[in-house]
Amino acid sequence: MVERIYLTREEIVIFKKILFSRLGKSAHGLLYVFGREIGKNMLKIDKIDNIEDIKKILKKRNLVEDIFFEEEDVIVIGSGEVGDLGFPNCDVLRGILSKMYEAISGEELYCKEVECVGAGHKRCVFKIENDILE
Repeated sequence: MVERIYLTREEIVIFKKILFSRLGKSAHGLLYVFGREIGKNMLKIDKIDNIEDIKKILKKRNLVEDIFFEEEDVIVIGSGEVGDLGFPNCDVLRGILSKMYEAISGEELYCKEVECVGAGHKRCVFKIENDILE
């Protein structure tokens, strides 16, 4: 059985466009949960002790070109899933980041995207939070 498959960013964006056309806004939640499951699986393979480990893993898997951690923000350059959809849409990466941060903190966390290249920003910016509601 094949253990790994590779999709282009364009193929991922096509998949996401289909999901959003069929499910509307609920696709965000579905993709986020999918990302959390991917993150959980990644943690079975790669040990994470600190945020630099997160950077190494995400870059190794080509999920990001680069990633920076500044106080409360996680800044991503070159998200592997971003599509020109007119709204923030790095939902799988949000889920992965939340799971990885949970592995470090030991508490349940939520990740939201506050800037996205797909919405016209220069970079994707995420916030890791303790609570889903603001």
